[in-house]
Order: sequence, then C-alpha cells, then structure tokens
Amino acid sequence: MPGNMRLLIYAMQSSGASAFCYFLGQRAGSIAIVDVWSREVAPRIQTSHPVVAKATVTMTRTAADHIASFRPDRTILFVRDPVSVYASLRNYDYGARFGSIEEKLIRFEHEFLQGCWDVVIRYEDFVARDPLVIEQINALGWDCQPSYWQLPRSRETIRDFNAANSAWCKNHFENGWGFGNIKQGPISPRSVARRDQPDLTKLVASVSPKLFSAY
Repeated sequence: MPGNMRLLIYAMQSSGASAFCYFLGQRAGSIAIVDVWSREVAPRIQTSHPVVAKATVTMTRTAADHIASFRPDRTILFVRDPVSVYASLRNYDYGARFGSIEEKLIRFEHEFLQGCWDVVIRYEDFVARDPLVIEQINALGWDCQPSYWQLPRSRETIRDFNAANSAWCKNHFENGWGFGNIKQGPISPRSVARRDQPDLTKLVASVSPKLFSAY
C-alpha cells in the first residue's frame, strides 16, 4: 500500500464515526479529515501524506459520489445499532438536514447490502476496544496501534498538520470539515446495550431490516 494511502470511512451521522476517524488520525504524519460536512463530498487531496476521511449518509450525496471524488485505496463501512443511531439523531436538527432520518437509514441499508466495502467495522467493537479492530485496520494497510486508544495526537495537532499539508483543509476548516461531536479524553472500553424503546425499535426494523437484524 502506498505511503500516501487514502482511506475512506462511510457512516450514518450519530454513529460514532467521527471518533473512529479521529482514532485512525492518530497515525503520525497523516491528514485526518475527521468530519466532512454533509453538504460536501470527500475532497481529492493532493499530498504525499496518508489521508483518512469520514463522510456520512445524506440524500444529496451518495457513497459513490464520495468515492469518485476522494479516490480511496481502501474503504470502511462503519456501522452502529440503527436504533441507537435514530434515537440520537432525532435530538439534533442536522438529523433531518439533507434528508429525513428514515430516508438516510434506507439509503444506508442499501449501502450495507450493495456496497463493495473492504471491511465493515462496528461501533460497538470499536468502543469495546476489541483487538480485532486494530487487526482489521492494519490488514487494510493503515498503521494502527493500541496506543491510539489514548488519543495522544490532539485536535489542534491534527488541525495544524492538515492546514500545513493541504490547501483544502486549510481553507475549509469549520466551513467544509471539522471534528464533529467527538469528546475529549481517551476512548475508554465499554459495552453498549440497546435501550428498550418498542415504538422506535419497530420503526427502525421496518426501514432498515437487514442492519437491524445484524444486532
């Protein structure tokens, strides 16, 4: 895999994918576009450095649009229990921006079933610090170490490195990309259980049956 590898993460909003991209952006000397804004496509960065970017589902951009623009060497579909995703998204105004939550879930279901992804990684495994996650990333050709769980490379360091090595990142920070809703501090190992929400569970099962059944 080339030293300037491009790695694309595609996910639902409120799936924890920004934190996952930030985790992969702990790789020294990498550009990490932690949260490509919903109105944008993942940019075609001209650089000699490795680049990881995360894009999310909307009704105005498809996964194919992001892939055509970014030209990744490898792709990751990052999934989370869709009931948890829906429960979170309905608390934010962006949940219904560029498409309803239901429309986004239906599109993501299609991408889950039809997309040609190099690997599918679960949020639940990521936050549990499952060692398999690191193995899967390394198998793609992206350096990933257990120390990344501690998130030693700060947002400021990533922002400054991005700006120094990409005109797009410099010119579009907080106007095309940012850090999403990631929290400070290490990624602490924890288990995640689905909350009892019968009406919401029934709705999500109807619009995203295959991903729902995977949980």
